[in-house]
Order: sequence, then C-alpha cells, then structure tokens
Amino acid sequence: MVDLGESLEMVKSGSNNNYMDCYEFAKKYILSSSKPFTCEAVRDSYIGPVPKEPRVWGSVFADLKKEGLIQEAGRTKYKNKIGHSREVRLWEPYSPIPVKQGDIISRLQVLYRVQSIIEGSIFAVNLLSGNMVSMKYEPTMKIYREI
Repeated sequence: MVDLGESLEMVKSGSNNNYMDCYEFAKKYILSSSKPFTCEAVRDSYIGPVPKEPRVWGSVFADLKKEGLIQEAGRTKYKNKIGHSREVRLWEPYSPIPVKQGDIISRLQVLYRVQSIIEGSIFAVNLLSGNMVSMKYEPTMKIYREI
C-alpha cells in the first residue's frame, strides 16, 4: 500500500500531469485573491494544458500549504454535481503578522527592533547584542525567525 506522501509525489511526477503549470497558475490565483477560495474554484479558472490526472490539484494544494502560501479559512460545499455537495476546504492566502519600521519583535526572550523591510525580508537589530539580523516570517509556526 502506498502512503499519502508517496501517492502525491507519484501524481505530481506523472507524465502529462502539468504539475508546474497548475502550481504556477495557483500561485498567481492566490496572489490576486481577495476572498477565500476552494481548489475547485482555482481548477475551474485554470486555462492551461489540462492535466491527464485531475488529482494533480491535490498535490498542488498540499505543496502550497506546506510552503506556507495558503491557510485553511473554513469549509464549504463542493459546487460541481460530481462532488455530491461534499464538504471541502476554503483557503486564503497566508498573511503574516504585519510589522513596520520601528516595531519591536520578541523571539525566544530576545527583542529585535525592525530597521527596514525589503521584499519580505526584515532587517532588525538584536537589542541584546546590538547585531543586525535578517528575519523571515515562518508561517507554519506563526513567528519571525533569524535567517
């Protein structure tokens, strides 16, 4: 028997599955989304080469979640009649806790003062050591961490 991770990898790497096309389209869809969405809505909006295996979308969404690009926003019913109105996840783009220049971030009992934010990277001063550090938001843990 094949476990879920191995199964998703098989679907992703299969011939004519167009995984990368679907993945890139989904990322663009997420960035332009202002309200929660379903995998079905993304798939129905897709205008690229049709994957031979429709389960590739499950692999796309599993990777988007793993990479911290989306988070669950609730549940809704599957719209297409083939789904028999089963319950499905609603997704939304993952949005980190906003910070701005001058804010103080606490991490593992150390305080940092935000100096600048450039293309998603935060440059802050460790107030204990005085060292400048680069920080990123870690979506799976919902924290900022040094990189």
